[in-house]
Amino acid sequence: MASSGDSIESPNYPGKYRPLADCKWTLEGPVGTSIVLQFTEFDTERTFDTVQILAGGRTEDASVTLATLSGKQNLSQQFFTSASNFMIVHFRSDATVEKAGFRAS
Repeated sequence: MASSGDSIESPNYPGKYRPLADCKWTLEGPVGTSIVLQFTEFDTERTFDTVQILAGGRTEDASVTLATLSGKQNLSQQFFTSASNFMIVHFRSDATVEKAGFRAS
C-alpha cells in the first residue's frame, strides 16, 4: 500500500478550531488506486461538529458517504477506504464549543 504521507488537519490544529468552520479536502490518487484514510487524533463537539467522509467521485454529488464522525474517538485502528481514487473530507462546526479537532493521513 503506497502512501503519500500527506496529512490533513482541522484549522488551527492542535489548537481549537474556529466556530462556523466549513472546510473541504478533496483527496485524489493515481487512477486505479484507492484512498485509505486514518485518523491519529479525533476530538470534535459531539453531534454538532462533524467530519463527513465521502468516496466515489470528485464532487460531493458524485460521491457516497462512508462515515459521518463526531465526538472524542480513538480511530487509530480504523481505516476508511474509497473504492476509487477520490475521497472528500468535509468538516463543519457550529457556533459554540470548539475542540482540538482532528488529524488524519
